[in-house]
Amino acid sequence: MHPLTTTVTHLTAHTAQDIVTAAIRHSSVLGNNSAIAVVDAAGNLLAFGRMDGTVTPSTQVATDKAYTAAAFGASEGWLEQGRAFGDAGTAVATAAVERLVPLPGGVPVIEGGTVVGAVGVSGGTADEDKQVASAAIEDVLGKAAEEIPAAIRGYFAALRANDPEAFAACFADGSVGHDPVGAPPLHGRDAVRSMLADFLPTWGRFDGITEDEVFVSGNSVAVRWTGSGMSSSGSPVVWTGINTFLLAEDGLIETLYATFDAPSMSRQLSA
Repeated sequence: MHPLTTTVTHLTAHTAQDIVTAAIRHSSVLGNNSAIAVVDAAGNLLAFGRMDGTVTPSTQVATDKAYTAAAFGASEGWLEQGRAFGDAGTAVATAAVERLVPLPGGVPVIEGGTVVGAVGVSGGTADEDKQVASAAIEDVLGKAAEEIPAAIRGYFAALRANDPEAFAACFADGSVGHDPVGAPPLHGRDAVRSMLADFLPTWGRFDGITEDEVFVSGNSVAVRWTGSGMSSSGSPVVWTGINTFLLAEDGLIETLYATFDAPSMSRQLSA
């Protein structure tokens, strides 16, 4: 007897929201005001974000780009299919099939060879929209969590959660933090806990820093990251940097070197 049902894997709503957050960050870096939609494998909306200043049509365009990418399982699947019909055929097919759009900027999310969802972005050029969608997917799903040491994952998660206690717990006894490099070093967990506790109230909203690229070599980990948030006056703050971590034998952070333009971040915060 043939099976009566099949199991379909979808993105979770939590993961979809993480992708939206990452896409907003990448759009900000490009200077674009974008709408971002994340759908499940069937094209149903899971999460949506609309940046300030985004033009009204981008809302529907982003959602339809995501739907199209999920339907074809390719970034430009419908565009390629449409070309087979010529310009007139593409126009007729697009009008006849609701929600399909022959526009770049929709990217499928594929796990284990299966389409589990898709991301659509509208707000920049076609290439920029596709770049933002792809980068957001890579941020959230591109690096297997098990490849990144637990203390490093905890470090970034604690910053995003604004949790000084969890942040300090990622450091070894006797750790030394250079944050940023050139500032007086932070010795021990109490020092890094106090640093973050004093830092958070200077923001209107601190979104933390998110890993853009992670490189692991033995007990050394290098992370290129993007930080974001909002100043007390409501102005967006975005800055980038590179952290280098040396891990102790117990896997906790023994030494931290945080390299970024602290004066630039401070100027944005005071704007």
